[in-house]
Amino acid sequence: MPWLDVGPVVAALVVGAVVAGLFVAARVVARGGLGANAFVGSPRRDVGLSALDVATAGLIIILGLTVHGRIQLAWYGGQPPVPDLMAPAEVAAWTLVGQFLCQLPTVVFLLWRTGRDHWGDLGLRPRRAGREAAAAAAALVLALPLIYGLTAAVIALGRAAGAEEPFVGHDLLPVFERAAGNWSIVPLVASVVLVAAVLEEMIFRGLLQTVLHGAGGKSRPWAAILVASVCFAMFHASVPWQSLPGLFVLGIIFGWLYERHGSLLPSVLAHAGFNAVNVAMVVF
Repeated sequence: MPWLDVGPVVAALVVGAVVAGLFVAARVVARGGLGANAFVGSPRRDVGLSALDVATAGLIIILGLTVHGRIQLAWYGGQPPVPDLMAPAEVAAWTLVGQFLCQLPTVVFLLWRTGRDHWGDLGLRPRRAGREAAAAAAALVLALPLIYGLTAAVIALGRAAGAEEPFVGHDLLPVFERAAGNWSIVPLVASVVLVAAVLEEMIFRGLLQTVLHGAGGKSRPWAAILVASVCFAMFHASVPWQSLPGLFVLGIIFGWLYERHGSLLPSVLAHAGFNAVNVAMVVF
């Protein structure tokens, strides 16, 4: 695969990342981080959310997507825009508009439903910020080689079965390449690295995983993590199918962080870090 044809320095960094990731994984297992008692002592999240709130959030997202699509069609005279033919600044603007129409109203609904008194229970107030940031860094060290290795294996299997080798990654990454050295890269970075990490973690972990946690997840926390991770992967279903297993595992890592610490800070930081690394690989 061309994107694996790297020089000795990059190869050494990859090997180092894999070794570090294996060390982190070994530490998690040694501390019982994957067992039945992994989440004993984790903060409770009795915030009053229900399946109806998840359904309402889904409707808000669908409505936002519909409005976003209608606005685009009206703006471009009835023709859907093609990102590859658009200026990076234009892509950045439409991406932010989409996030503010689809995800931001969902988060506002979540905050309204839980109420200010329960924002801490939801994980919006870090409990031990330093420890949570360290956990996010360790999770990122584990996630990078794990996700890239898994994706490479899936691509290899697909190629062996006759499938084309796709461009694997966020559909905005080619736009970053065109925006390198241009001011338009600033809103692109803000959208993919910051806005996406915060809004998606609040929706998939703060809302969905919390509801699943309350509907039987207190005794089966892994069930809540796995279901939320499936939904997280399917939310990104516009990417090539070879990316979905990696996104599923990435969702598990974020969900584990949230369930373990009862705070959104570590999953948001790990999510932002993962997106930032992908952007940096394209830009630099």
